[in-house]
Amino acid sequence: MAALGRDGVLRRREELGALITQHTPESFGELLKWHLPAIDDSRWKTCQVPAFLEGVYGEVDGLFWYRKAFDLPAGLAGKPLAFRLGVVDDGDAAYFNGGKIGSTSPDDVPDSWDFKRVYNVPGSLVKAGRNVVAVRCYDSGHAGGLAGPEIRLEAEDGTVVDLAGIWKINWEQMLQPRPWPSDYLPLVKIYHQGAVLYHAMCAPLRGFPFTAILWYQGESDADRPGRYVPIFRHLITRWRADFGDPALPFLYVQLAAFGPPDAEPDEQSPWANLRAAQDAALALPRVFVAPAIDIGDAGRIHPLNKQEVGRRLALTMLQDVYHLEQDVIRYPVFDSAVRDGSKVVLAFRGADGLRTTDGRAPRAFALANAAPGAKLVWADAVLDGNRIVLSAPGIGRPARVRYAWSQNPGVNVVNALGFPLLPFRADLAD
Repeated sequence: MAALGRDGVLRRREELGALITQHTPESFGELLKWHLPAIDDSRWKTCQVPAFLEGVYGEVDGLFWYRKAFDLPAGLAGKPLAFRLGVVDDGDAAYFNGGKIGSTSPDDVPDSWDFKRVYNVPGSLVKAGRNVVAVRCYDSGHAGGLAGPEIRLEAEDGTVVDLAGIWKINWEQMLQPRPWPSDYLPLVKIYHQGAVLYHAMCAPLRGFPFTAILWYQGESDADRPGRYVPIFRHLITRWRADFGDPALPFLYVQLAAFGPPDAEPDEQSPWANLRAAQDAALALPRVFVAPAIDIGDAGRIHPLNKQEVGRRLALTMLQDVYHLEQDVIRYPVFDSAVRDGSKVVLAFRGADGLRTTDGRAPRAFALANAAPGAKLVWADAVLDGNRIVLSAPGIGRPARVRYAWSQNPGVNVVNALGFPLLPFRADLAD
């Protein structure tokens, strides 16, 4: 691109802007009256909301419509409401009983995929009895849809109407990949090229002394956890060699919770398996983990609570690298699982004062029988001192145990220091 000169670059930018506009389709959903309450959506698919639309249609991008019918009490008729739609990835237009109440697009709001929507519903649109909301969603790439986490109506008198649950969904148009010009590809993809990043940003630092490396990455590799295991280990050993210290401490942040909570345990969860791939690096000396499984954000892939992530990394540095502190940070980790009839007794290390953050029963544990193809089911968990006892209806002889094995498991188990139990999986011997 340097050969084009400044004027050439500006012209190219204008051409590419026109190309983007050309590949942003206009709506015909309104022409089909999909925003109106009376249309027949009985043949539409159903889906859980909040959730990404890829759970319904697979790895696709494009324009999709969501609809939900619900009842309102007579006392709210004619009263203005606030429609808290939460995060929509990437753009949207929202309708209430056929009237458009708001829209958000990447052109209006930077990082619109991470922006929580709140639209005002005028009282003239609000009726007693059946009402219908419709949302036209534009997903330009990667995961998309109604990500939540909250989707509800709020009245001025404090009444809240929860709209999470089963919605109808239909696609308006699937988008094909944009035919970007070949001379532009390096500018779009350069930050995805490992060789470019290494030689431009890491290699020049060889020869400088470092105390430790802090690493926070993984989301982009969630679809290939098996490949991540050797690559991550090689990155650590290669950087240690580059910086002339084979024992250089390496601290990584385990993937945070993200996305809508899973209704059922998901043994194939890409994010859960990527966390396991990250943890495989703990077999190397002087590698430390800072979990974020308990401080993620369902609606933001980059969670807001960076302060706690930084605190955990800092405490690990003070304790395990600088050796200036003792017993300031320790995570409960799985130690053993013993079958006791139809129950499983779990023991842990670093679990002094094991408790739950909300005083309720421990969450995010799952069990499965040994039968081929047996699916995981959520387990009932009971605290027993520093142990946890699991059981589940229909599981007579548990064979597999999983904890926090989903993208956003909603964990609540911590030790006396307030640090979370790390995700784990265990298979019981016959």
